[in-house]
Amino acid sequence: MTKRQYLKRLELAIAALPYEEQQEALDYYESYFDDAESVTKAMKDLGEPEDLAKEIIKKFSCVPAKAKQSKNKNSDTTQEDDFDEQTESTGVFEEERLSYTFKNSGIKNLGISAGACRVFIKSGSEYKVEAKGLEPHELRCEVLANGSLVIENRTTLSASKFTSHNRNMELCPRILITIPAKTNLECFKLQMNAGELKSRDISINCQRASISVHAGNCEIAGLYSQNSEIRAGMGKLDIHGRVEGYSKIDCTMGNINIFCQDANKDYSFDSKIRMGNIVFGDQTRGGLSDKYNGPSLMNHCSINCTMGDVKITFSGR
Repeated sequence: MTKRQYLKRLELAIAALPYEEQQEALDYYESYFDDAESVTKAMKDLGEPEDLAKEIIKKFSCVPAKAKQSKNKNSDTTQEDDFDEQTESTGVFEEERLSYTFKNSGIKNLGISAGACRVFIKSGSEYKVEAKGLEPHELRCEVLANGSLVIENRTTLSASKFTSHNRNMELCPRILITIPAKTNLECFKLQMNAGELKSRDISINCQRASISVHAGNCEIAGLYSQNSEIRAGMGKLDIHGRVEGYSKIDCTMGNINIFCQDANKDYSFDSKIRMGNIVFGDQTRGGLSDKYNGPSLMNHCSINCTMGDVKITFSGR
């Protein structure tokens, strides 16, 4: 085994650590090799990369309970089949996946920031993150000291990936996020820069929600928030659940659809429209520079619509 091969195995084994801490560890052990009498002696002193990684992870705080990389197989479980629903039907399922598992206790906030990727959220028994088509340094996944689980990916796609004639080429990374069946949070924050997000059988109850979709498609089924900030740039955002309390809704050139389980009579709204359209229950507003200020109830939506469309429907009585 060469020095480069050893450090590569070590990098894969410490993928649970934040990127900065990975780099700190890798830089240290690269210097260790440089200062050693020989590469062979250094490897003998350090032991197997995977065993060394366990000691490194123990020295850092706020890391996942478990982290691993594995090969995907067609005989995987239903959860992993759901993960594969987000990819092209090319039959290419042999790339390594990143996998992180977190303890449920102590997580108060959930923050998801996704670049150009496909994200799928489903319910399960614990917090878990799996990713395909990403290198360890491209995915930040950690629990901060304040109890915030941060899942961050800033991947962008080059034009060559869309113009290639190779049908087996991965167009987009995929991230599968599993959360407890009934998730209670202080704050839920989601930012989609591009790509697609879907959810299934989830229930997120939070005091505050901040959801922003720039240029992708996002569907969240099962969000129950007491105060919300909802934005859509050029993307499409669908929310199923409840948006109680005060909700600030901004739509530039995209589409926002909120399917609220409460009754229309329990909600009020005000609106500013430049060239867009708003449907709020049984009321429709649109046209140039339209402005409306209605009476404010306990549940109130303040809507700013530039050139997009906002539609809020109510199914309660």
